[in-house]
Amino acid sequence: MKSTLIGRAAALRHVGVGLAGWAASAAWAVNDLPGGPAVNQLGFAPPVTRIAEEQHWLLWMLLIICTVIFVRISLNPLYLVAAAGPRVGDANAVIPADGIDIALAIDTSSSMDALLASSRTRIAVTRDVVREFIRGRENDRIGVVAFASTS
Repeated sequence: MKSTLIGRAAALRHVGVGLAGWAASAAWAVNDLPGGPAVNQLGFAPPVTRIAEEQHWLLWMLLIICTVIFVRISLNPLYLVAAAGPRVGDANAVIPADGIDIALAIDTSSSMDALLASSRTRIAVTRDVVREFIRGRENDRIGVVAFASTS
């Protein structure tokens, strides 16, 4: 799996270098158009002094470097997604368990508020019995139906 990630990273690196080269060649190709860069509004003022003439290439180098940085930053999220190796699965998880289906019907009418001999209500005793019953059922599916005068 690690070799797959390295392969993906190398492929993305090659794509990034290719895009940077294409962008640089596209910027350089502007000189081939009639009128040169001034007509196409790149904003490079013609050099006035001899030193400025000698350093005019710095503007182009700066443009290329900025383009490469922009492309690298723009491709970074794509690189992270590719490195993570997203996968789509369609397998359903089946958990083998032996158990039975149980439905508990519990009366919640006002008659369950009556006190028993132990000074507890019927509903409190029922709640404790149901809790103990459920704790003992590890793999069973249990449903509860509460009813008062109608269910």
